[in-house]
Amino acid sequence: MSIENQNALPAGKAGATSLVQIINNTEPLKIATLELVHERFVNHYNLTNVNKMGEIEYQRQMIFFNQAIASNDQLKNADRFSHYAAFMTLAINGWDLDPQAKQVYFLAMGGKAVIWPQAPAQVAKLINRGSINHVNQPKLVYKSELPSFKVSMGKVVAHEENFDIQDDDKIVAAYIIYVIDEKGTEKHFIYKPSDWEAWRSKSKQPNGGNWVSKNQQPDPGFLRTKVVKHSATDPSWPTVKNPSAEKFNNVVVDLDEDDVEVQTQIGNINAQKPDTITKVEQPSVQQQQNQSQQQPETVETIEDIDINELNESPKTTPAGITILDNELDNM
Repeated sequence: MSIENQNALPAGKAGATSLVQIINNTEPLKIATLELVHERFVNHYNLTNVNKMGEIEYQRQMIFFNQAIASNDQLKNADRFSHYAAFMTLAINGWDLDPQAKQVYFLAMGGKAVIWPQAPAQVAKLINRGSINHVNQPKLVYKSELPSFKVSMGKVVAHEENFDIQDDDKIVAAYIIYVIDEKGTEKHFIYKPSDWEAWRSKSKQPNGGNWVSKNQQPDPGFLRTKVVKHSATDPSWPTVKNPSAEKFNNVVVDLDEDDVEVQTQIGNINAQKPDTITKVEQPSVQQQQNQSQQQPETVETIEDIDINELNESPKTTPAGITILDNELDNM
């Protein structure tokens, strides 16, 4: 796929205005191929991700990005600058649009393209930025396990799991352990029922099947996913400040699976169902040129994440990077 050449933009407000004009005058499937978009993607990625593989990731994400647009009429007709904002958001956060990675959904909402990150995306961001070495699977603690569950100094020091849980057994706690360096230093997040009740109160479907399952408590798989998501986005984590990062509003959306089902029914959101995505094979050069559309393939629901798939080799935070809290999540 060729990269469209554009002259360098002027600095300041004139440059911003020119950028908007260029993007709005470019066909959706050509936006990611613009040279100025290429340069900005690589720059954003390399400044906020320790592996510095911006060029490689640009080539990969451009393919998935354009395939998603080509196969979805709502995305194809979405505001063009929102396409650009979504593409830059992938670079800034180091997120992978490859459907097999199960990190994000690329959707159209209210006529604009948005990114809906899943729990694996939030963990991947921590790994990409060198904040953690790896993370263990989230655990639930049932009432029958309480005698073996012990916490000291904010860390779980003992928990004997019962693999024969009865339907009427209550979930009384949940936790997840992050290993943040090669020395094995751990960071624990422990949650109690009042925590997930607070999460539930923010859902548009607080009485949906995910939140109210057997024994009038959250579905275990869904709750594990929530534990991963909330722990990975906790304000205590440092985030890498990218001084040149562009700020976008309403590009990243935070939804529950039940929320999407409800909003789809009443017509407020144009999106694929959360349990289906577009299958993307590794494309040949000819397929890239033809912008071939892929057929939908059913995959695991967002509850069935495998943390082991996310864990990568240890990385270190590059020198000279300023750490801020939640700098890039409120775009």
